[in-house]
Amino acid sequence: MREPLPCDLEHEPARIDPRGGDDEIAPEPVPVGIRHRIEDAPRSERDRRDENHEADPADHRAQLVSPQARIGFGIRHDGHGIPSRSHDVARLARRARIVRVACVSWTLRPCRIEDADWIVELRATVLRDDLERLGRFDPVRVRERFRAAFDPASTRVVVVDGRDAGSIAVRVAEDATWIEHFYLDAAVQGRGVGSGILDVVLRAPGTYRLNVLQGSPARRLYERHGFEPYEEDEIDVYMTRLV
Repeated sequence: MREPLPCDLEHEPARIDPRGGDDEIAPEPVPVGIRHRIEDAPRSERDRRDENHEADPADHRAQLVSPQARIGFGIRHDGHGIPSRSHDVARLARRARIVRVACVSWTLRPCRIEDADWIVELRATVLRDDLERLGRFDPVRVRERFRAAFDPASTRVVVVDGRDAGSIAVRVAEDATWIEHFYLDAAVQGRGVGSGILDVVLRAPGTYRLNVLQGSPARRLYERHGFEPYEEDEIDVYMTRLV
């Protein structure tokens, strides 16, 4: 029988602040299987002004939103799909990016042996830029190393909006729990998914370790979650966190 991983613990939908990149609010426990809904952020002063219909003369973005884009967002209209106040449209224009972020959902599913075929290609794509910058990219070796270490029992597939979009492995060792093979498709990066997954994985107490390529932007994500470097070489930075 498959042993549960820290990422299989009960958790609720993650909540992010779309205005603040990947930063997220810590979730509270609820039953496993709930899909992670990325919800909207607390209202700003500007949003409060909009909701009270206080016009902002500095807004000139109302003309950027087509009539078709206005439908279905709950804004006031005169019965013909046209907003009755121009600043209603300006509010929609400002919040359009937040709405797009808010509709992202993710979950984790068990990994199967056949998943190795697409995960290995995702790994090669995700790591290529950093490995080429370091002068270490080898299209054969980058795939062979993954297949040699691949363990479906310790791996979970990241499903974003119903589509397989990444992976994460949690390997329990004697001295620490290692986070490995954490890859996300470029289309879902920067949308809070990576932070939400780490929030779930790091919930169980203990020491966690991982390694990240020198100069990789992923290091900032790990640092925001409390990881600190303890060793490094010309290629990798090894980081740890005590939960």
